[in-house]
Amino acid sequence: MRIGFYTNCYEPRINGVVRSISTFREALRSGGHTVFLFAPAAPGYLDRDPDVYRYPTLPIENGRLYRLPIPISPRLARLTAGLGLEIIHTHHPVMLAWVAAHQARSVGIPLVYTVHSQYARYWDHLAFGSAALNACCRRAVVAFMRRCQRIIAPTATVRGQIVADLPELEPRVVVVPTPLPSGAFSAAESRAVRERYGLDDRFTFVVTARLSPEKGLTELLQAFAALQHRRQNVRLLIIGDGPERATLERKAEELHVSSTVVFAGMVPFGEVAAHLQAADAFVFSAQREVQPLVLSEAMASGLPVVAYDAPFVRDVIVDGVSGLLSQPHFRALAVKMALLVDDADLRRSLAEAGKRAAQQFSATQGAENLLRVYEEAIEDLRREARRPVARAADDASSVA
Repeated sequence: MRIGFYTNCYEPRINGVVRSISTFREALRSGGHTVFLFAPAAPGYLDRDPDVYRYPTLPIENGRLYRLPIPISPRLARLTAGLGLEIIHTHHPVMLAWVAAHQARSVGIPLVYTVHSQYARYWDHLAFGSAALNACCRRAVVAFMRRCQRIIAPTATVRGQIVADLPELEPRVVVVPTPLPSGAFSAAESRAVRERYGLDDRFTFVVTARLSPEKGLTELLQAFAALQHRRQNVRLLIIGDGPERATLERKAEELHVSSTVVFAGMVPFGEVAAHLQAADAFVFSAQREVQPLVLSEAMASGLPVVAYDAPFVRDVIVDGVSGLLSQPHFRALAVKMALLVDDADLRRSLAEAGKRAAQQFSATQGAENLLRVYEEAIEDLRREARRPVARAADDASSVA
C-alpha cells in the first residue's frame, strides 16, 4: 500500500507524536508498504530518507526545533499528485492537515486522522486562553473529524470521549494503541548515565516530558520537595526541554531542591532507554494526555511507575498491580513516591507486572491494526461513491 503521513512536527524535534509516527512508519515499511511523510522544514537539518518531504516554515519557539508550517507549496502539490497514494493519514487536525484533506479529496482517496492531543483543553494553559478560543478550537477539530473516513483514538477512553461528544461519528472512531519500537527499551547500559549525573547510591525518580505547562511538572517539583523532607537520599532526573524550562529551574531553587533535581535536557531517542534504566522509578504528573506513551516506555524499561490518577493513565496502568496511582495533588503523589522508596518488594512486583503489560504494544501488531483501519476506510469510501449511482438508477426506474 502507498500511504501518505502528514504531521506538523517531525525530526529533529522529538516528542510522543514523532515517536508514534516513526514507529508506525518503520513497522509499515518493514511489511513492504511505502510511507511518504510530509512535515515542516527544519533549517539546518538534512533528511537522509528520500520519502520525507518538507513544507516551508516560520519559527515559533526555540528557532530550529519548533516551527510553524506554511501549508502552501505548489511544487509539493504537483509531486504528491504523482505518488499514487492510496490513503492519507494525518496526525493533526490543522495546518498540514488542511493540505492532507485537500489532497485526499482531489484524488478521491480516504482521509484518516489520529487524535494525539486534547487540543481544546490546552487553551487553558495559554495566557490569552478564553472560553471563546476554546470553543473555536473545538469547532475546527470537530469540522475536520467529520471529513475523515476513520478517526483513530489511541485508547478506549479517548474513543469514549469522542463518541460521547459526537455520537454520529461512532462508526468511524477506532482504537489503535501507539506501539513501542521493537527492542528499543530492552536492557541498556545505564552505568555511565548514573555517573554523569551523580546518581550512584541515590534513589532516583525519572520523568520524560516536554517542559510545558500541561505536563504538571511544577506540581511534580512540589511533590519531590515534600518527599525530600522525609527521604533525604533521593534525586529527580528530568529528561526533555521546552518553554517552561527556565520557570521550572527557578521553581526548583525556590523549593530548595535544585541540587537534587537534574535537568538533562533533550536526549537522543537511542539513549532514552539508558537514561530511564539509570533511575529506580518513573513518576508522571500530567492529567491531559491522550495516550501517555512515556508510561509504556518506562514499563517496558522495567521501571515501577507512580502517576496521577487520570482516565488516560488508567488505560495503561492498573493501580496496585502494574503501577501506583495517586489523587491529583502533589502531597498525595509524594506519599506514593515514598512507598516506592521504602518497599523494594513492591517496586519489584510493579516493575514485573508493568513489563508484562507493555508487551501488548508491539510494533508489528500496531502496523497490522493500522492496515486494517486503512482497508476499512478504503471500502467505506467506495461504498459512498456507489450510493449516488444507485440513487440515480432508482430515480430513472421510477420515472420510466
